[in-house]
Amino acid sequence: PLFNDTATTEIYTTCDTLSLHDALPIWQLYYQLKGIYVDRIDYYAGIPLDEQYERAEEILSDLEAYKRLNNILIDNNDRELAEKETLIFNEQIDRIAFMNRDNLLDQLPPADPGETPDPDLIDTMPVSDTTMEDNVRTEVPADSISN
Repeated sequence: PLFNDTATTEIYTTCDTLSLHDALPIWQLYYQLKGIYVDRIDYYAGIPLDEQYERAEEILSDLEAYKRLNNILIDNNDRELAEKETLIFNEQIDRIAFMNRDNLLDQLPPADPGETPDPDLIDTMPVSDTTMEDNVRTEVPADSISN
């Protein structure tokens, strides 16, 4: 068991919604389903970026289903758990390279030194043309210069 929770499994007919704490089987089902989606994200996170793009529709479908699962927590007014699980969900999204732009450059293959660069990607403005001298004089205080 994941938790030592003494929640009752009785279903109350006087309430509009059941808290996950009041319906232990739903609680267990939530964690079982979450485990399935986390396992899938583990798999997707381990495949190369180009394969992630090829399987983008499948990945997005699983992420949407995982998010809907988290929405159940909100619908059941379990705000504390919903906030915690939303943070976990967001961390899971960051593991998918094509969803996380910070990782994109890390996925590029190293440049071949003998390869001719694509002419459309060459910077045509020399660095010397990107700076301009001005007539502003800047004096550095003598006490700030270290010998």
